[in-house]
Amino acid sequence: MRITTEREELERLTFAKKAAAAFVADGRLATFSTNGPVRGEYFALRWGLGEDCVLVFKVSEDSPIVNYQQMARKS
Repeated sequence: MRITTEREELERLTFAKKAAAAFVADGRLATFSTNGPVRGEYFALRWGLGEDCVLVFKVSEDSPIVNYQQMARKS
């Protein structure tokens, strides 16, 4: 079970709206963040079959951010 506060939910919703606006403005954009993927900050992905959803999560404050490049090559 996860407990959240109204303030946290409002922050997340505000961020989701910013991300949605960025995705609408740039149809090629797949991710959105305010300062890049930074520990403790929100990060959004374009999501859904019609790419009309926004998936928001918070980057862990205690885990490293790792970029695994060129792992999903197109055949």
